[in-house]
Amino acid sequence: GTINTVENGQKGEKGQKGQIGADGGSGADGSDGSKGQKGEAGAGQTPAIVATQRTGDASITSHTSLSDVMSVTINPTVSGSKLLITAGGGGKGAIDGNDESNTHNLESTLQLQVYRGSTAIGQQANIGAGGEGFYIAIVDTNNHGGNNVTYTVKAKMSQGYHLEPPSGRVRKASSLMIQEII
Repeated sequence: GTINTVENGQKGEKGQKGQIGADGGSGADGSDGSKGQKGEAGAGQTPAIVATQRTGDASITSHTSLSDVMSVTINPTVSGSKLLITAGGGGKGAIDGNDESNTHNLESTLQLQVYRGSTAIGQQANIGAGGEGFYIAIVDTNNHGGNNVTYTVKAKMSQGYHLEPPSGRVRKASSLMIQEII
């Protein structure tokens, strides 16, 4: 046989476009972001707190002058902070039991008041002759300027008697506490 050879033959027609390939798999996760800045340091301020408690009864006999019953001094941490004063306990007023007195059977109540220095603050508590408890709570917003402040619970009787002084009492374990509110 014979072999036909073509020199410089014609090109064939262009083929058709192939199909779209399959989707590739997911790429790797990105790295974690950098760590954030360290937060600011806290204020680090601890509110001041002081308290006292009576270790025995306090006898109150005067109706003209105040007697100190409990007293504490607080050194506030922050200038201009508020101070919460709480005082509570038991007490009793008196009744004139002297049947020869012009004031026989007259009741003299025990009067309690919180003082900041020499200034009375809050309301006065009154306790009758039968005896009862008292509780006083005051938020003092007076600007102490960061200086020490002394609070005192003072007491007196509401009135005197004809022949002898009345005898009221503030009971053992009565307490006074001051808390700084920052």
